[in-house]
Amino acid sequence: MKRLFTLGTGTLNILLFLGFAVGMPAGGVLIAAQSLAGTRSASATAVTINGVYDLPNLGTIQSSILTNPNIDGIAIRIGWNKLEPTDGAFNWTAVDSMITQASAHGKKVSISVLAGSASPQWLYSEGAHTYKWIWDRAWGPSLCTVATMPVPWDPIFQEKWGNFIAAFGAKYNSNPAVSHVKLTGINSDTAETLLPITVHESINGGQCMGYDDVANWRAVGYTRVKVENAFLQITDEFEFYGAFPNRESR
Repeated sequence: MKRLFTLGTGTLNILLFLGFAVGMPAGGVLIAAQSLAGTRSASATAVTINGVYDLPNLGTIQSSILTNPNIDGIAIRIGWNKLEPTDGAFNWTAVDSMITQASAHGKKVSISVLAGSASPQWLYSEGAHTYKWIWDRAWGPSLCTVATMPVPWDPIFQEKWGNFIAAFGAKYNSNPAVSHVKLTGINSDTAETLLPITVHESINGGQCMGYDDVANWRAVGYTRVKVENAFLQITDEFEFYGAFPNRESR
């Protein structure tokens, strides 16, 4: 079960996808989001982001999409590891290219940057604690491989993700082609706020069996409060909202 919230930040809207986390105490990440919406009610008005957005792969956007009058925008999805391949060194080329293509045809652009399984390897070399699970998606790594993500409340992850978001905002906050960004950070295999939650899942017709994610999250110290606080640090404590400040709504 998932919920969708949008929180207006003016020229740039921040779109928030939410899911229940880890199947543990009821509420999980959803409660954090409800708390967030409450704390922002005085300074931001919930808005609906209108339009049909195509979900292209990175690279050249099909001309049939760019010239289709029924498509309002392009949703760019990219991993953190591609944008910050080394600590503090950023490569925006792929995103800039797609923005150029879209804006040349009058299309809006949304951007979502996946942390989770797309976090850069240098993050772990610098000491961020990891969580591992068995990959069960039809995209990304091969089925049944071991996937890795940072533990959401790890202080090294929080610091480095905050640094990235600051650079992300400095790059795109004022770009008129970018209609909104997705609020990400606590992710696993998609841009949704959702952690691995399966328990000994049979994958690909029995090719392999997943881990017990519920037990494994508890083993690394999971509590609802830790996830809520990690989420609120990413949002409230001047990361996304500081990088993409409030402006007049357009």
